[in-house]
Amino acid sequence: METTTPSSRSFSVRSLIRKDTLDQAKDQPKGPLGLTTLHNPGSTSVCDLIFVHGLNGGSQSTWCRGRDKSHFWPREWLPKDEAFRDVRIHTFGYSSGLSRESVLSVHDFATSLLVALQDAPSIPPDEKAPLVLVGHSMGGLVIKRAYILGRQIPAYEPLVRRICAMFFLATPHQGSDIANTLDRMMSLIPGSRPFLKDLLPHSPFLQTINDEFPRHCGNLQLFSFFETRPMNYGVGKGLIVEKHCAVMNYHNERRTYLDANHRDVARFTSPEDPCYMTVRNAIATLIGSLRHQGGKVTEKDISQERIAALGKLLGITDSPDDDIHMLNTRRLQGAGDWLLQKPVFQEWRDAYASKLMWLRGRPGSGKSFLAGNVVNHLREQERNVSTFFFSSQSENKSTASAFLRTMAYQMAILHPEMLNVICDIFDRKDSVLDKVDHNAIWRQVFFSGILKTKLDRPQYWIIDAMDECKASSDLINFLTKAQEFWPLCIFVTSRNSFESSINITTPGLEVLSISISDEESSNDIGLFLQTNIAFLPAPTPEAKQEMADRILERSRGCFLWANLILTELRQAQTASEIQMVLASNPTDMDDLYGKILANMSKAKYGKELAKAILTWATCSLRSITTEELHAAAQMDVNDEISDIEKSIASCCGNLVYIDNRNRLQLLHLTAKEFLTRKDLDSEFAADLASGHTRLAIVCLRALTQDRPKRAARNRPSFGGRETKPAKSPFLDYASDFLFQHIFQAKSSNDEVLTLVAKFLGSPSILDWIQHIATHSELHKVYQAGKTLLNFLGLRAQHTPPLGHQKDWSILERWGNDLIHLVPKFSRRMMLSPSSIHHLIPPFCPPASIIYQQFHTPKRGLSVQGLSTTSWDNCLSTINYPKGSSPFSSAAGLGFFAVGLSNSHVMLYDDVIFQEAMVLDHGEPVWGLSFGETRRLLASSGARMVRVWDLDAGNEIYKIPVRSMVISMAFTSSDDTLVIVAKSNKLMHFHMADGCLRDEPTDWTRDFAEEGLELHVRQPTIASISSEQKLLAIIYRGEDLLLWDIEDDRLHDVYEKETGSRENGSLKIADGSTTVKAVAFSKAADTSLMAVTYTDGDLIVYDTYNGAVVEISRAQNAMALCSSPDGRTLGGGDTMGNVTLYDFETLRALYRLSFENNFIMAKSLAFTRDGQRLVDVRAPQCRVWQPTVLLRQDAMEEENSDTVSFSSGPQEVDYRPLDSINITSILCVKPRGTGGSFVFCGKEDGSVHVYDMSGVIQTQEIFTQVANCAITELYFDDETGSLTCADLVGRVTSRKVSRLPKSQWDIAEPHVNIKLDSVIVQVLSSGKHSRLLVSTEEQDAIWEDGADSCIASLDGGRKRHWTAHRGIAGCLARWTDSRVELRDWSLLKFIRSVDVPDVTNSPWPLLDQAVFLNSQKYFATRTKDSPTDDPKSRGSRSNIHIWDYENFNPAGPETVRPVCSLNKLTSSIETIVGVYGERLVYLDGSFWVCSVDIVDPLEVPVRHFFIPNDWLSLVNTFVLDIGKAGEIMFVKQSELAVIKRGLEATENGTPFNPRRKSSTVPSTQSHGLPSRPAPPVLPGRLSKTII
Repeated sequence: METTTPSSRSFSVRSLIRKDTLDQAKDQPKGPLGLTTLHNPGSTSVCDLIFVHGLNGGSQSTWCRGRDKSHFWPREWLPKDEAFRDVRIHTFGYSSGLSRESVLSVHDFATSLLVALQDAPSIPPDEKAPLVLVGHSMGGLVIKRAYILGRQIPAYEPLVRRICAMFFLATPHQGSDIANTLDRMMSLIPGSRPFLKDLLPHSPFLQTINDEFPRHCGNLQLFSFFETRPMNYGVGKGLIVEKHCAVMNYHNERRTYLDANHRDVARFTSPEDPCYMTVRNAIATLIGSLRHQGGKVTEKDISQERIAALGKLLGITDSPDDDIHMLNTRRLQGAGDWLLQKPVFQEWRDAYASKLMWLRGRPGSGKSFLAGNVVNHLREQERNVSTFFFSSQSENKSTASAFLRTMAYQMAILHPEMLNVICDIFDRKDSVLDKVDHNAIWRQVFFSGILKTKLDRPQYWIIDAMDECKASSDLINFLTKAQEFWPLCIFVTSRNSFESSINITTPGLEVLSISISDEESSNDIGLFLQTNIAFLPAPTPEAKQEMADRILERSRGCFLWANLILTELRQAQTASEIQMVLASNPTDMDDLYGKILANMSKAKYGKELAKAILTWATCSLRSITTEELHAAAQMDVNDEISDIEKSIASCCGNLVYIDNRNRLQLLHLTAKEFLTRKDLDSEFAADLASGHTRLAIVCLRALTQDRPKRAARNRPSFGGRETKPAKSPFLDYASDFLFQHIFQAKSSNDEVLTLVAKFLGSPSILDWIQHIATHSELHKVYQAGKTLLNFLGLRAQHTPPLGHQKDWSILERWGNDLIHLVPKFSRRMMLSPSSIHHLIPPFCPPASIIYQQFHTPKRGLSVQGLSTTSWDNCLSTINYPKGSSPFSSAAGLGFFAVGLSNSHVMLYDDVIFQEAMVLDHGEPVWGLSFGETRRLLASSGARMVRVWDLDAGNEIYKIPVRSMVISMAFTSSDDTLVIVAKSNKLMHFHMADGCLRDEPTDWTRDFAEEGLELHVRQPTIASISSEQKLLAIIYRGEDLLLWDIEDDRLHDVYEKETGSRENGSLKIADGSTTVKAVAFSKAADTSLMAVTYTDGDLIVYDTYNGAVVEISRAQNAMALCSSPDGRTLGGGDTMGNVTLYDFETLRALYRLSFENNFIMAKSLAFTRDGQRLVDVRAPQCRVWQPTVLLRQDAMEEENSDTVSFSSGPQEVDYRPLDSINITSILCVKPRGTGGSFVFCGKEDGSVHVYDMSGVIQTQEIFTQVANCAITELYFDDETGSLTCADLVGRVTSRKVSRLPKSQWDIAEPHVNIKLDSVIVQVLSSGKHSRLLVSTEEQDAIWEDGADSCIASLDGGRKRHWTAHRGIAGCLARWTDSRVELRDWSLLKFIRSVDVPDVTNSPWPLLDQAVFLNSQKYFATRTKDSPTDDPKSRGSRSNIHIWDYENFNPAGPETVRPVCSLNKLTSSIETIVGVYGERLVYLDGSFWVCSVDIVDPLEVPVRHFFIPNDWLSLVNTFVLDIGKAGEIMFVKQSELAVIKRGLEATENGTPFNPRRKSSTVPSTQSHGLPSRPAPPVLPGRLSKTII
């Protein structure tokens, strides 16, 4: 056996490491050390470009190939390149050789680089030209470390602030495996080389640099190039730096491969070398952008942090220039110049006014390359350019929404003032950008935002592949509107002509159109072939040229075909294969695609994977990354895949490729069209339904398999650090597009059904909802519910549910839940996405599947006491604060609107009912009307009519009126707004001209002859029918008048019983009836009109013949509306009930009962789809979805078994069976009992008790005065006396005691008095046999059994009494000016107490005192003026918490509050009570919150929210807190009890309210409300509602 001695090993190592050094010594010197300036253009340098070599390299040798110094490209090629004419170019050298020992590390090299740049005479320190660094191999680590040091050392901060970009050529960011080999070999020779150890994978240096660099590089543009060819390195051959080590995968990094080995990525054979062109083009593009920006870095430049924030706000995940960079890597010198030389292009380019140029070309003709060429050309001329490249293969690049957001992003970068505008939009309270609806984006960001910025120079927008935009006609409308504001030159490429891309509403405009001819394309194809002629499989230059000519001749102008043919030829092995490739037909590329598929079919391996990859490329709803594809494909084929990029290259026959953003792309749109043809006979054919089924299955597997354990998510590990499970890169895609794939999947597929049921039956469904809510896309949750029900509906048509009943039930129940979940809780989920896990399920109905799966009654928050068990037909409840009463409503395209008394018009999405926008009319809004075909809205008040463009979100017309408008409507074509005024005037406003037509029409002119002096009267109501072109006019006591709007004449006069007067008269006397409401049927083929009268009768007339169609007596409908299809009539009666009728027969179909409510609907409106009813009353707007509105046409036939004429209406009682409202509550814990109880007074005078110890039980214990509401309750703990006061002044006090078996012993009243005043407070003391009764006039003491009071004090504006059982015989009386202590016996004055924090504060006047159900604390609220103006009570008041013990005869003379809430006061809607040392309150967003009393500066904790549908129609709140922290909330006639609610928090972190406030979760930061807080209820000892 041969042995190797240490000396021989040392010799072999020396030979290895010196080989390259010796070769270089023969070829050329390595170059000087330090900074060397190669080119200095003078003082006009746009930037400094610095090249830094790597391991064993040199400042010259690394960048020069061979001996010829003319190949030193930074010195010889770049200065002669026009793109680098004004660039200073430098190289930096340092001692990185392996032949000598060294004490230097990469850190030392980086420091040397910083010093060299700082002190270089050629880089003056007073200049601000940007610095661009290029590093090869280890040189990339040197420049990274230098940048980190510069950010950490203040002396270098001005220098590194100038660094704007870094280029990395084969840099081992993650280390290099070859370094391990070198390190072992270097250990055999003397001397150390620290910099070599820095290159080892997982070295401390690399870990440090990879931890620190991401924190500082967010403002840099990063470019990473990786090698793809192996290299001999003495003891082996391979890649020196693998791809995964050469890229960093940062969001601001662009990654590109080079067809070269490790050395040759930095040295090139010629300026035409493809690798050189790739590197050169990337650097040139960057420098061009710097030159375009002015080349100077100033303090006024936009910070990268703001740019990153802007990208997050607008949802920009990829750089808009990625497409340009990708095209530039393939850019050919001179290609596409023919377009730039055309006069029509130059006319467009040089225009100072807005121009639109439309470039049309067939598929594969090079439109995208031409668009990229135009971008580069304009940027070289320093024009303001923004770009967007549409792609139907990507959801993020195929929508008008993505286009608008991307253009807004680029315009904000070009114009910082626009960035400020956009940030201001998002800084507004509750401002949320709908990233899906392009109309909303146009309205919020453009029309109401950046378009108002004045620009003095042309802007250039380059838009590629407009034909791949999903809403191109809408987008063209937006573009033409934008051109009205800015000098905007737009360049568009498309397969289609401009004329075929617009709709009829687009106004005519001048368009410069041009088409790509075959001859023009052929010139570019010729350049492409000449550049790549060396790769053609021919033996001689002449043969290669002949082959290139043949390809050019057969290309017929199809650039795509020529590129694909060249790729195929490079893979051909024999002459026959070459001829087969050349024989393909480029006309539609079918032959070529077919041959590729045929070759793929012959493959021995990889066909299943190829099918999977092609399916993902064809059916994915956005381009997926290689990481996503890797994870998805492994689940798809159920096998491990080692290298997905290699698999793509070897299996898919060039039909797909990986772009420079590492995303999977089909070769061209034509490839997708070919693969999805139904007549394609290939095993690789892509059936869309099957493909979406396949993708849906993979998404479901990913979402159910990759869910992390929630319990472990918050559990710290042994090291004290939180462990975060690895997240699959595919989860985001699966979450975003799962249900879109299910929607297009085969409903007959059992595996889809099973997996969906598994997904819905696991906590993964909540994770999915949270993900969607976090991205503000809740419409996807609603649509998911519709998709599930649609899936089952389709499946039921051909597949019975046999064997899948359980799965079927899960899908059906979840479909119903998801449809209701979003409308009910959309605002909560938007503001707090994590609430879906722990807060929302307990508030869902007990019969819902989300409640049953995720609510645990014994753990976490639990809701008890409500009778509702399932979702009702009320989809959403919207509450308005005092001072904002809703007056009117209307529904239109995608919206419904509510007009308020505070002048606002609230617009809501009509699917999930999120607030879309707020318009300010300027006065109370009495009327609303939507456009019929366009997104227009008219609002009216007493003095003004305003017309709004909802796409733009702005007012377009303002129409002054002299009298109140009582009706208005747009005509069917939206060209005219018809306005009816109380002054008997009919006006026509022309939308196109923006003015009124002629003089208003006075319809009373013809009635003077009949003796009717209508011209001196005012109509009460009016109604317009755009379909029938009629106006109904009503005067009190008069018959109904119908006016023909089109012919401008009287149409008819209708009497109640007979209709048209021509039918005769049955009227007893004039003025006997008055019309209350009118509604015309909106059906285009009918002439029906519904009219309700003050006597309660509802009548339908036929306006064509004047006949009475149907009469329904005593309906008492006071508000009417027609469904959009005209088949259903909605009516609201005087009792507050809502009934839906068949419009023609008046057969009641559905009734919502609000027994004893007596709050009538002010306005009713059907949404545009006719499936929902908007009901406005009091302070609320409710949206209903009665099942009857979902009826099919077939169900309306006379013989229908589902809805027959004999069937009665579907009755829905919105109130519980026990519909007697609770008016006051008081939570107590009587002595001798083991639990808490709640006494409730009701509006019928009864008093009930609720047992809180277990399942909520209630029983009535007595009635004080029948049908007289209980307003005050007080319980004396010492004697067990319960005192009650009612609405008419009756006060009783009696002992109540708990008996076994849940029974109560109720004694006869020992006090029973009747007063003639309104009672505002009662207190009792059994110990003193006294009762204090406070009324508006006086405060009086009553003795048990006495017929009259024994002592009294005169009343005042505001006063309140407090008492504490621990303080013998003492009461405290609070007034505006003082606090008095008085005795219980005769109210004798004891002494005054000074409270300077109140009397000397800005809020000295008592507003209320609040009993906190605490033995220790009570609260007062003071204000600055004695006004009841609700606007003054939030921001101009203060709440103080006081200790009872301080208010006693022996106490201090001056008392200070335990705490004052100060600014927090404005966020408090009402105080609930005290639990432990925490004050519990309801905030303005209806969250139950708590704050530490001892330290109120601690951040308040938001525990849980009160659902909107719990809130009262009279906008008051009745709450209390139990001894165990239960929150009691009165929901009409029911008492809801929320147990363990104070242990919950908004973000799900457990909370112990008994602990000190230091345990408050740090993530809680919600102390202020999301809207102005309405006034708090007047403080009373019991929580009271009237």
